[in-house]
Amino acid sequence: MSRKKDDPSLLPLEERLSYVNRLRAWSLFRLVLYIVLASLFGVGGFVGLILSLVLGFDPEWAKWLTLSFSVAGWPFLMTVFIFLALAQKPRYQKAFYTLFASEAVKGVYGDFSLMYAPGGPTYREVLSGARSLVRKEPDLTAGSYYEGSFRGIRFASFAFPSTGLEGFHRGALAVEAEGGRRISSSSKWGSKELGGRYFSFLLPSAASVPLFIKDRRDLSTFRKTGREWNPFSSESIRFNEAYLSFYRGDDENAAYRALGPDLIRGLLALEDDFAGHFSLYLEKQEGRCLYNHYDSGLRLGLTKKATDDTLRYLREELLLPKRIIQALFLKEGRESKGQDE
Repeated sequence: MSRKKDDPSLLPLEERLSYVNRLRAWSLFRLVLYIVLASLFGVGGFVGLILSLVLGFDPEWAKWLTLSFSVAGWPFLMTVFIFLALAQKPRYQKAFYTLFASEAVKGVYGDFSLMYAPGGPTYREVLSGARSLVRKEPDLTAGSYYEGSFRGIRFASFAFPSTGLEGFHRGALAVEAEGGRRISSSSKWGSKELGGRYFSFLLPSAASVPLFIKDRRDLSTFRKTGREWNPFSSESIRFNEAYLSFYRGDDENAAYRALGPDLIRGLLALEDDFAGHFSLYLEKQEGRCLYNHYDSGLRLGLTKKATDDTLRYLREELLLPKRIIQALFLKEGRESKGQDE
C-alpha cells in the first residue's frame, strides 16, 4: 500500500483522478499565495523606498538598509514569487499527462512518448519541417510534443497555440457536437481563434509525385515550399470545393493518379469527422499534415476539475495520428468514421 502512495500511477483510475485534482487545488492555492506575496513585496518595497527618501532615520545606517532593500531586495523577491506562481500550472499539467497519457493510448501505439524536454534528431527535424510549412510558431511548452508508431508508420506531433480572441469577450469557448463533428460556437461578443496540431509521418513507401493539398478555409497558414508547384483539380466536385491541389513536376497524369479516389475519400472522411482545417503535404516517404483551428475539447486549467470527460478528450486528441493514418495511408481505414477499435 505504501508503494501506491509513493507512486500515484499505481492507483486505480478514480483514485488517480482524485489525486490529480488535489494537486490541481493545491497548485491553485499556491498560485494565489505567490501572487499575493509578490504584490505585498511590491507594495512594501515601494512604501519603504518612499519612506527612506522623505523621513529621517536614527541611526543613519537604518535609512540606507531600508533604501537598499527597497531598491534591490523587493524586486528580487517579487520576481521569485512571480516565477513560482507561473510554474504552478505546468506542474499540474505535467502530473496529469504523466498519469494518464500513456494509458490513454495503451495497446494502440508502439514506442509512444510524450516529452517535457524534447530533443534529439527526430524532434529537431520535425520542428524544422513544421517551421518551413506553417506560418505560426509551434507551442514548445510541456506536453505539446509526442511521438510513436501505428501499424509500422512513425509519427510525431506538437501543438500550435491559439492566437487569441476576436472581438471583446474573452470568456471560455463553448465546444459542442453536431452531426458527429466538433464545432466551435461563438459568443455574442466574439469568438476564439483555435490553435491546431502539426503531424509528421514516415511512410512505408514513397509518393509517386509530390502533392500539396490545402484547405480553402486556411489559405494563409500552410505554405508551399521549394520549386514551383502546379495547380490541378480532382474529379470530385466536393473535394475541389473544399481543397486546392498542387503537384510538382511535369507529369499531370501522375498527379491525378496520386490524388486518386482512395486518398480523396480519406481526406473527405477526415473532413466529416472533424471541423478543423486540414492541409497535407506529401513528398518521398514523408507526409506532413496540419489540423488548424482544431479543438479537442481538452482543458487543463487550475480552476477546472479533471473528470472522465477530460480523460475522453485527452484520448481523442492523442488518437488523432491513428485516425489520420487510417484515413490516408491504410486502405482499410479510409472509409471509417474514426471509431476506436
